[in-house]
Amino acid sequence: MLVALKPGGRLVVLDNMPLRTRNRPRADQTKNHVIAPEVVEQELREFGFQILERRDQFIDHPDEESTNWLIVAQRP
Repeated sequence: MLVALKPGGRLVVLDNMPLRTRNRPRADQTKNHVIAPEVVEQELREFGFQILERRDQFIDHPDEESTNWLIVAQRP
């Protein structure tokens, strides 16, 4: 993934997360086509990205059981 982005380039990930799924193992999350921001942040760091911003409730749905989260990462 790192070679597809020039040095200093930014990667933005915005995804939906059902709140009841957040603490399940990664395999269970991806089986349901969702993933928690904690998992994505850890994997981005492992790929060498610097995390610039993380908002766990980028778009909050107070009457629903889900939220949208956002991570902005930069290639060194």
